[in-house]
Amino acid sequence: MSLQSLIASKRLEISNLVSEVEAISALAEKESRDITASEKTRMEEITNVGGLLENIAKEITNLEARAAVMDHAKKVMVPKLQEHMAASGIVDDNQEDDVIARIRVPARAKRSFNIRAFSNEREAYAAGQWCLATIGNRAKPKQWCLDNGVMNAQSEGINTAGGYLVPEFFETAIIRIVESFGVFRQNAYVYPMGSDTVTVPRRNTGYTVYYVAENAEITASDMAFNQIRLTAKKAAILTQVSNELNEDEVIGMAGLMSEEFGYALALAEDQAGFLGDATSTYGGMVGLKNKLAAGCIYDAVSGNVSFSTLDLADFNKAKGTLPQYNGAQNRWYISKQGFAQSMELLAVAAGGTTNRDIASGMQQTFLGDPVVFSQVLPTTSASQVSTIVAYYGDLRMAATMGTRRAMNIQSDSSIYFKQDAIAVRCTERFDINIHGIGTATVCGPIVALKTAAS
Repeated sequence: MSLQSLIASKRLEISNLVSEVEAISALAEKESRDITASEKTRMEEITNVGGLLENIAKEITNLEARAAVMDHAKKVMVPKLQEHMAASGIVDDNQEDDVIARIRVPARAKRSFNIRAFSNEREAYAAGQWCLATIGNRAKPKQWCLDNGVMNAQSEGINTAGGYLVPEFFETAIIRIVESFGVFRQNAYVYPMGSDTVTVPRRNTGYTVYYVAENAEITASDMAFNQIRLTAKKAAILTQVSNELNEDEVIGMAGLMSEEFGYALALAEDQAGFLGDATSTYGGMVGLKNKLAAGCIYDAVSGNVSFSTLDLADFNKAKGTLPQYNGAQNRWYISKQGFAQSMELLAVAAGGTTNRDIASGMQQTFLGDPVVFSQVLPTTSASQVSTIVAYYGDLRMAATMGTRRAMNIQSDSSIYFKQDAIAVRCTERFDINIHGIGTATVCGPIVALKTAAS
């Protein structure tokens, strides 16, 4: 979706919310009654300070600022580049209005290009120049960013005027790393949050079928819904960057920062989703380990207290605990060490393994379903009694991850002044709600395999 389409969509959201408030007032007036408590709560949620209208308006402002930067690049900088190229005798057959595609990367910078984070070396070079301009506060990179449409012309030296808006390609590079390594984000249901707090309706039960006699009254039934509440939490990283930033290494620096920020955020999301215990360590979020009801936990038989002692029956019975849900895409979630010390050994011990099978390695599947590695789950080969070591089921049906805001990067040269270093802060806002938790006797859409108590 283009920025203009997104802005139009946000404006439509505001229009719909205003119409909703007007409709509530009109209905109360038509029925000659006061506004009910629930109607008042909804109106306040929309109109209060910090409410839906204000938050969406802020989003529109940020989107318009980004659109202005891109528009400036296309209308002003591209012609300048074309003039410069023509004057230099450079022929470019690619006439698309894409500033990134026209950026020339010096040979000295190409040697440190890290393809894992960015789509191409031009994006990485532009991201590096942005880092030098905003984080390093360097005059030459600032001018380069202004000339190439990477930074808002009005914000040179003024952080609050838009100079610290993270370029889309840099933000995308970080998100790409998060989504590559964030097991929870990849497999849970991801819901974009339009405000700091949202409620998402979730189907709880369906209609009931009754058998009735001829001419008898049919008993009515309704679908039942419950609400999933998401409240955005801020996850933050604060680190030091040397003040001796080298312009020849801008690509490597951009790659390193995007990867390290991405890895750290992905790890935080996985820890909150799998291990969260409502403490500040996990932003107050509660993960699978501490949210699933007793009916969603299968205890291994006595004596099976480590990966190596778990047997095929434990995994089979855990899998058999899970009900059949329509459309479920079930997977195993276990650490790589746990997979090697249990599932892989059990598969080899079952027989029929050839030298070629051993050389090529076991496929990342078990009992007919994919296996997903998560390194926040237990990895030790030692005995670990009464410990959840693996999960099986559809995480998308069991958990919702709300995303309020993606990356925001800012810097400050005063905090680490004595160390001649710059403080860099990266933040994102999200929440995780585990809602498919089952009951004391009935399993939900995901089951945990727990080692025996002794």
